[in-house]
Amino acid sequence: MIVTLTGAYRNAGDHLIGHRARALLRKHVDQDIVNIDRRAIFEDSYEIFNQARAVILCGGPAYQAGIYPKVFPITLERITSKVVPMGLGWKGNLSQTPKDFKFPEVAEKFIREVHSKIEVSSVRDALTLEVIQGMGINNVSMTGCPAWYDLENLENEYVFKPTATKIAFSLPAKPQEDTFGIIAGLSKEFPKAEKVLAMHHGWRPSKSVKGNEMFKWHLKVMAFAVARGWKIMSIADGLDKFRELYDSADLHLGYRVHSHIYSLSHQSASLLINEDSRGVGQTTSLGGEMLMAGTGAQVVLDAVRKHFDTKGAAVLESTNRIKATYPVMVKFLETL
Repeated sequence: MIVTLTGAYRNAGDHLIGHRARALLRKHVDQDIVNIDRRAIFEDSYEIFNQARAVILCGGPAYQAGIYPKVFPITLERITSKVVPMGLGWKGNLSQTPKDFKFPEVAEKFIREVHSKIEVSSVRDALTLEVIQGMGINNVSMTGCPAWYDLENLENEYVFKPTATKIAFSLPAKPQEDTFGIIAGLSKEFPKAEKVLAMHHGWRPSKSVKGNEMFKWHLKVMAFAVARGWKIMSIADGLDKFRELYDSADLHLGYRVHSHIYSLSHQSASLLINEDSRGVGQTTSLGGEMLMAGTGAQVVLDAVRKHFDTKGAAVLESTNRIKATYPVMVKFLETL
């Protein structure tokens, strides 16, 4: 038995990570998998942990200041099974570099203790690898994010489409003024295409002050887009709507890392706009245009035109990198 410790709630991308990680584990490690919500760890959870061959820390940008005790509130001393990070990523601001980043003492102690008891851990991108190796921890492998690997599509080849009949634009996690210019530019460039705004956290991401602010901003963006013939789609809380949208789109453009990853894993065109280190890490590892939030809508629109002018060369490079990295992921899984 394998235990995966995940935290998929509103964000559709988090659901994708857990789904793809469990598919990889079933194929290469163990068919028997128990998933435990990292926010619902109780006394009997430790009994389950200690019956497993491994407890897998899985999902998203967990390498942040609060990795312990906020993200993974587990007591390592109570777990006799090995605890192994799988495809975790580093979360930093756009202005930060791996060399600038330091974990709080309690978080650093947690990370060191985890790595002292395992053969190797797995990170999802090159920047995260640099962060962990910068601590002097070398038993770590850059496997890519579990979401890179759609086992049913892994061997398929990318085929360039010379036009886009359906475009999905994933909205950012925080207000980005370039959004309006991008919507206007795409409306002009692709007047006949079906165009959809995708909200990964829903219309109102949460009931917090920040969530209410995003809701107000979303209303402004939606009004702007609808006036130009766009459709609106909330894909929060699961994978069904997420898949429905991106399986039918010829081009994804936007701020959401896992829209980008999902599209590439299906051999479909995607351009990612980076809001923070999560996107930068993926672009560094997968290749493609390094588009930064806040640099202007025209930069993004120029990248869209370049995609068509080069017949999808960057997308082809990224899909080939996924294929080339898969054996690294398999080698990591074999250590479990």
